[in-house]
Amino acid sequence: METLKTMPDVVETKNLTFDRTIDWVGMSSVEASIKLESGVVPCDVDVYVDLADPQAKGIHMSRLYLAASEDLKSGVFCKKMLFDLLVKLIEGQQGKSNQAKIRVKFNLSMMRKALVSQTFGERHYPIEVVAKATKVGDEYKFEMEVGFKALYSSTCPCSAALSRQLIQENWLKFSADKKNISAEEVSSWINEESSIIATPHAQRSEAHLKLKPEDLNESLIKNWIEVLERKVLKTPVQTAVKREDEQEFARLNGTNLMFCEDAARRVAFWLDEEKEVKGYWARMEHRESLHSHNAVSEISNNWEM
Repeated sequence: METLKTMPDVVETKNLTFDRTIDWVGMSSVEASIKLESGVVPCDVDVYVDLADPQAKGIHMSRLYLAASEDLKSGVFCKKMLFDLLVKLIEGQQGKSNQAKIRVKFNLSMMRKALVSQTFGERHYPIEVVAKATKVGDEYKFEMEVGFKALYSSTCPCSAALSRQLIQENWLKFSADKKNISAEEVSSWINEESSIIATPHAQRSEAHLKLKPEDLNESLIKNWIEVLERKVLKTPVQTAVKREDEQEFARLNGTNLMFCEDAARRVAFWLDEEKEVKGYWARMEHRESLHSHNAVSEISNNWEM
C-alpha cells in the first residue's frame, strides 16, 4: 500500500523575517460567475482579508479563490449573500483575520426601447459592487457600495443661446425689407438649410455613480439606471433608431440644455429623495466637442472622499 507523503507548508513552518499586521492580502482579477435574477453572468472579482496576526506568515489564499469562484454563483446575488460570504472568508482564516473585502465587476445587460418607434437594442452597463465586513467582538459590521455608469447626451446652454442669436440676426436680414410676411413664408424660411445657420454643440456624456444602498439586487440596479436615464437626465444614448426616434432625441436635447453642473444637481436632487440610498457620490463628465478637454463636476452626500 502506497504511503502518502507529508507535504511541506512553509506558511506554518518558515520563520518570519518581520512580524507585522497587513491591511489586505488576497487576489485580484479572479475570473468567476454570479447568479443574477436574469441568469448567470461572468464577473471579475477582487477578494481580500486582513492579516491581523503579526506572527502569522500568511493567509489561506486558496480559500479565498474557492469562495469567489464557487459561492458567488451558488445563490442569487444580493446583500445577504455577500454578507454570508464575507463572514465565511473571515472565519475561514481561523483567527488570522478580522476583516474581509470583495469587489465584483460585471456587465448588466438591458434591452432598451427607442424613444418613439417599437425598435429595441441591447445595452451593457458596467457594474461594480464593493462589500466589506469587519468582526467586532462577536458581531460583524457590514458596508457596501454599488457603482455604475450611464451614457447620455448633453447640449450646451451657452452654445444654444449663441446659436439662437445668429439665427435671429439671419431672420432680421431676411425680413428687413418685407412689411407683411405670411405664416407660410415664415415656415418656408425656417425649413431652408441656409436659414438655420448655427446649431448648438452637444457631446456624449458619462454619469458615474456610486451609491450606499440599503439593499442590493438586480432589480434595484436596473431601476436606478432607468430612473437616471429617463427621468433625471432625460437624454439617454440610443441603440437602434428610426427617423422619428432621432427627431425625438433632438427635441429632448433642445428642451434639456445642461452644463455638467446642471447634470450633477439633477442627480443629487433625485438621490437625496431616494429612500434605498444612504449616501452617494456622482461624477458627470461631458466630453466636449468644442474643446479637446472634458467638463467635469462631482457631487456627493454622506460620502467619505
